[in-house]
Amino acid sequence: MPNPFNFFAMKQYDAVVVGAGPVGGFIAGSISKKGYDVALLEEHHEIGRPVQCAGFVTPRVFDILGFKCGIINEVSTAKVHFPSNRTLVFDAKKPRACVIDRAVFDSKIVKNAADYGSELRLGTKVIKVKKDGERIGVEIRQNGERKNIDCTLIIGCDGIGSIVARSFNLSKPKEILSGFGAECVCKEKIDSSYVDIIIGNKIAPGFFAWMIPTDIGARVGLCASLGKKNTYQYFKNLLAQPLVKKRMGHPKIERYITGVIPLGPMKKIYTDGVMLAGDAAAQVKPLSGGGVYLGLLCGKHCADVSVKALEKEDLSEKILNEYPKRIQNDVGKELKRAYQLRKIYVGLKDKHLEEGYDILNDEKILNFIAKHGDIDYPSGLTKAVLKKAPRLMKFAGPVLKSLI
Repeated sequence: MPNPFNFFAMKQYDAVVVGAGPVGGFIAGSISKKGYDVALLEEHHEIGRPVQCAGFVTPRVFDILGFKCGIINEVSTAKVHFPSNRTLVFDAKKPRACVIDRAVFDSKIVKNAADYGSELRLGTKVIKVKKDGERIGVEIRQNGERKNIDCTLIIGCDGIGSIVARSFNLSKPKEILSGFGAECVCKEKIDSSYVDIIIGNKIAPGFFAWMIPTDIGARVGLCASLGKKNTYQYFKNLLAQPLVKKRMGHPKIERYITGVIPLGPMKKIYTDGVMLAGDAAAQVKPLSGGGVYLGLLCGKHCADVSVKALEKEDLSEKILNEYPKRIQNDVGKELKRAYQLRKIYVGLKDKHLEEGYDILNDEKILNFIAKHGDIDYPSGLTKAVLKKAPRLMKFAGPVLKSLI
């Protein structure tokens, strides 16, 4: 059978990064900066579109990037609404998170990659990936034309259902959430200092709903465990809630935001000449579903190991194995604990959530959580909160004890 990849007739790169989201753009730029020839492939014709993210991050994201971009406003307070319509307010008194414009944010990161020398190919869909010895052939369709390129290292930042992951039989996420939301324009300017989190099995089973203020209104949406009813039905129900109507009035929906969120650490995210990062590697925070910070953090490890392997001219599993080891040493324990906490949360009925409200509705506890809580590292607060509110142990004593 003839080889579909003629390696002498195609453009050759040191590395090919599939997916020009923030993680792919960051990794491509980090490798290009060291002088390597990198192709950054994106199937869409515009960076940051379509939007598939609520755009809510902490300042740590900008610490990793080394610059700020796309910030719409800063948030200091979270209001958590329970099924009975009671509310807990966590006010940190100072900005703790940022609302970003993902299109602007993504574009800046990708522009940086291009400035460092990455070759950006928009409207380019990967059709096939095949390894042949030490080279990897990548068949692409760009503007309707099929082409072949080749590299020594391919990095899949192409999200859930990654063709890179499928081509090399790498792992799948433990769990997948389905999300549906909208970017809304409100007639009246809303308070931009706080976000609303709405919990309850009738609102968003297995997860939560949100209202995040923007410069034109708010992003409202939810995620729910797959296998439940259509998330669009949950979304319509969410818009009908008095709480949502009170804050947003009768908003105009500018565009819908849909997507899926992979959860749970994947066992295998690399092989000879291949690595996965971002959503493709399920590098998503289990409790919040946020993937930007964790994806960039893991992406930094991915880029560092890539450069090290390229310098050694050794892209073997033995060398690339350093990538998951770095992640484990950095955030492995946190991700494991956070996923355990998520499993506890998923098992709670609405009556248990209400009991949680009664336990936490104490000014000292609320102030403590607001001051020390961390949406990037939520499990770190577990031990201290349980000391202040030991009745929480009743929901999952053995599991919670394992976390402390």
